Amino acid sequence: MSDKVTLEEVERIAVQLSPNEQLKLIAWICENLSGLLPLKITFCGSSKTYTNRDADGTPSMEEIRNRLTAQGHICFLPEIPGMPFGMSEQDFIEKFGREELLRIKPIVTLEHFKKIEVSDAVLIVNHSRERNREFIEGYFGSNTLMELAVAYYLRKKIYILKPFQKNHPHYDEIAKLDAIILNGDLSRIRKIGD
Repeated sequence: MSDKVTLEEVERIAVQLSPNEQLKLIAWICENLSGLLPLKITFCGSSKTYTNRDADGTPSMEEIRNRLTAQGHICFLPEIPGMPFGMSEQDFIEKFGREELLRIKPIVTLEHFKKIEVSDAVLIVNHSRERNREFIEGYFGSNTLMELAVAYYLRKKIYILKPFQKNHPHYDEIAKLDAIILNGDLSRIRKIGD
């Protein structure tokens, strides 16, 4: 006889409980399993961050995914069908044309919103970059801002990899969010219950 209880057994028992007893069961599970349940994390950021490190050594999205997966988290990355992981939008345009990018981008955007919806959290991978001859610490663009807004609306936990400065083009929109700035420290991403 096994000491392990399956999810099906818990569900079978839970449906027989009153709503108040179900809440007590949930509280007990959270208290006794704290730190054991992984987060489902959707990554958001520029395609330039997929496989490229930042100039200061900030890891790529791929490296971050590998680290968080090794910690037991479930990670969802942005994907464009037919586009090799790590290919920038500019490279995609050069290979397939701007019209093809414009055709698939709304589909890809909605698919990414669905990933955010089923996640516990989002991680904004925001490398620094130069924009209009100005260096911007922790930059991310308008697509990522849209994804951040969806996560905020859905009340998802928001992690931002690097701090951002007042010269960030979206500073006013993100400064007041209840986001957790990681300062590059991925260990601050905790499992459910921690």
